[in-house]
Amino acid sequence: MEEPRRSLSDGIYGEELERRIDEAAAAIGERLATIPGLDAPLVAFVLGSGLGNVVELLDPGAQLRIPYGEIPHVPTGAVAGHAGELLAGRAAGTPV
Repeated sequence: MEEPRRSLSDGIYGEELERRIDEAAAAIGERLATIPGLDAPLVAFVLGSGLGNVVELLDPGAQLRIPYGEIPHVPTGAVAGHAGELLAGRAAGTPV
């Protein structure tokens, strides 16, 4: 059985989709590498509307905020009140 094609809303799939994912991941990795202890996150959380306060649970200290518009191929948020950013930090000492 052939695996279904996965695509973005603009119809991009296959090698082009993988290239875009790799480019976005590389850009994030480059930024994370600038903050000691955040260069290899172990956990990721994707928060939806109304869950933005979860970031208050992060440990005090080093954090990195990357607006989605600065990450290649990541759309910016258009929902009012949405932070529209990737936030890296530590939660209970674990890089997230």
